[in-house]
Amino acid sequence: MTAEEIKPFEFEKGLEDPRRTELEEKEKKKTITPEEQAELFGLRLFPDDPRGADLRKKEALETITPEEQEELRRLYQLKTRKKKFTPEVQELWEKVEQGDPNVIRVDMNQGQSCEIEPHDTAEKVIWTSALGGCFGTLVFIESKAGKRSAILTHYDPLHIQVNALKLKQLITPEMQDAPIKQTIVVMAAGEYIQDLKTGELKMTVKDQKKTDLLISTVRETLGENIEVTLEPYSEKLVKGRKDQGVMIVRVPPKTQATYRTWFSSGILGKGEEKK
Repeated sequence: MTAEEIKPFEFEKGLEDPRRTELEEKEKKKTITPEEQAELFGLRLFPDDPRGADLRKKEALETITPEEQEELRRLYQLKTRKKKFTPEVQELWEKVEQGDPNVIRVDMNQGQSCEIEPHDTAEKVIWTSALGGCFGTLVFIESKAGKRSAILTHYDPLHIQVNALKLKQLITPEMQDAPIKQTIVVMAAGEYIQDLKTGELKMTVKDQKKTDLLISTVRETLGENIEVTLEPYSEKLVKGRKDQGVMIVRVPPKTQATYRTWFSSGILGKGEEKK
C-alpha cells in the first residue's frame, strides 16, 4: 500500500437539509442550473460543514482560488482520516504535521528510531501506517541505566535488502551492549495454511526467506538470544474496520512500553538479560 491518498467519497446524508432536498427535487426534474448543481455537490459531500460545502461548490464552478483549493484539499484529507482511522491515529497525524518531536512517523521504505531517558517527562511514539503487503520490523532495547530505544522500519518486499541494511545502520554499539533486547514484531504479509494433522487453518508468513533475512540481520547485530515474535497478517481489507495497516509503538520514560497493530497488541521490555 502507498501512503495516505485522497479519494472520492460517497455522498453523506448528514442532518436534514431543506435546501439540499429542494435542489435534489430540481435535479430529478432536470430543472437544476449549473450553479445549483455545484451547490448540491457541496451539500452532498460536506453535509455538516458549510465551509467545506462552499469550497466544493467553488471547485465545481472553477472559481476556487489556489489558497481555497489547498484548504479544500486539507478538508478532504481530514475526511479521509476520519473514515479510515480511530481518534488515536488521527491525533498522531495532527502531531506529526505540527512538528511534535515526540511523535515520529515512519513512511514506507523508511526506518527511524527514538530514544528516551528515565528523567524525560514525555513519552515517545514511533508509528507507521499502510502496512499492506509490507514488512514492519520493531526492535526494542533498554540499557542498564534505563535508557530506552525503539527502532521501526517499514519496507515493501522488493526492498528487503535495503530494509536489512537500514536495521544495521539504526542499531548502535550502545544498543548492542544493552541487557534487554527484543525484536518483538516482524510483521509480514501472511496467508492461511491448513494444518494436515488438525485440519485447522493457521496464518503463516508468505515469504519465509525474506522474513528470516530480517530476523538474522537483527540477531547478527544484537545477539542470537534476542527474543523474536512474528506477526503475520492478512492483506485483505475488512470493510468498515479502522486503523488497518497501522503499527504504533509507545515508549514512556519509566512505565511499560507497548505496541499495537490493527489486530494485535503487546508489551515491550521483557527480553532476557544478556549472558
